[in-house]
Amino acid sequence: MTDEIFHQAVARHGAGDFATAVSLYQKVLAADPQHAEANHLLGMILAQHGQMAKARTFLAAATAAGDATPEMHNNYGVTLHGLGEIAAAAEAFMKALTIRPEYAEAFNNLGSLYKEAGRTREAVMAFRRAVELQPDYTVAAENLRAAYGDVVPSWHFAMMNDAPRNAAYERALARVVKGKRVLDIGTGAGLLAMMAARAGAKEVVTCEMVDLVADHAREIILRNGYADKVRIVGGASTTFTAEDLGGRFDVIVTETFSSGLMGEGILATMEHANAALLAPGGVVIPRAASARGYLIGGRSLRDKLHVDRAAGFDLTPFAAFAPAKVGLCLDHEPHEILSRDVELIGFDLVQQAVLAAAAPVSITATAAGECVGVAQWLRLQLDADTVYENRPSPQASGATWVHIVYRFPAPVAVKAGDVVKLIVRHDRKQISIDLAGSFSA
Repeated sequence: MTDEIFHQAVARHGAGDFATAVSLYQKVLAADPQHAEANHLLGMILAQHGQMAKARTFLAAATAAGDATPEMHNNYGVTLHGLGEIAAAAEAFMKALTIRPEYAEAFNNLGSLYKEAGRTREAVMAFRRAVELQPDYTVAAENLRAAYGDVVPSWHFAMMNDAPRNAAYERALARVVKGKRVLDIGTGAGLLAMMAARAGAKEVVTCEMVDLVADHAREIILRNGYADKVRIVGGASTTFTAEDLGGRFDVIVTETFSSGLMGEGILATMEHANAALLAPGGVVIPRAASARGYLIGGRSLRDKLHVDRAAGFDLTPFAAFAPAKVGLCLDHEPHEILSRDVELIGFDLVQQAVLAAAAPVSITATAAGECVGVAQWLRLQLDADTVYENRPSPQASGATWVHIVYRFPAPVAVKAGDVVKLIVRHDRKQISIDLAGSFSA
């Protein structure tokens, strides 16, 4: 009789008659509280209707049965995840995989847990395994792409294809690395390390904090025939002594700059490199770095950064939520240049210490317009003869490091000859730019 009621419940469940199915599953469980499938399917209906706590009870009973299926453990894990019971959810997914090691859905769900926990490598491995097992599993494929995006943001690809940047680094390296020991800080795809090896370096050591990136860089370096000259070590350069890496280096090169110049901890990295890893008389590439900028305006940009009125309504209070700075590719963003280029802040990357500071900077307007803020880009002095600068230009092939617009609290009307006074600050990790009171003619 119980079997007949259960089959009726399954039929009503499949037909979408959930109320009847729930009633029938409950009758089965009244007669046999340990009925694994009835507990499982009743729990699934409750979970699908948002009753997660009730669903947990029935799914727990289902998975406690000796003949619990991998689907039961997997679905229990999904419910536990929804309830925020992360460790228990992971255990449920692992039990599902113990029973069925080629269970793609459980790998995908486990990957989602790892991704939320910031365990990116494990997430990638789980999503990758799900896709290997089920190539048409689109959800897992999308999750894998998202996890890869956490490892390597999309701007890295534009950077690797930035021909002027690559050429500048290659010229600077070719002048000094022949027969020398070279340290590349921040492996990425291994590009600078291979440039140094190709230019005749005796040995290249390169550091990479993200082990998944390091694995791919090793494959790239092997594929290009430089595995005998380039050695990848896992970890941040600041965690190593010279002895850890086989001695001090004649040349240290890095491209670990954020679009805002300082966001990737370049100052601390280079202070440590100079003190602990560079040989006396050694060369640092780049030797100096600065943020340059100009006053920027234009209606299109104003509408992206400010709001006052829209559709006839006063929306001014909403401006409180606007960010102080915005990353934009200004190469193809319509805007007005309202001043000459100026240096906003600069650093000698060979000196031993840089303290947090604030300094006044004055910019003279060269044209009339509505100034919305200050545009900023990078300038890297690679050596005495080589400079790379990503100044906004309509002729640029594409963004590498993006540009930053430091937004004024409200647009400022300027005319040629007006002096806009700024305070440029840094806390060793990021730059901020503020108006210093009023401007003067």
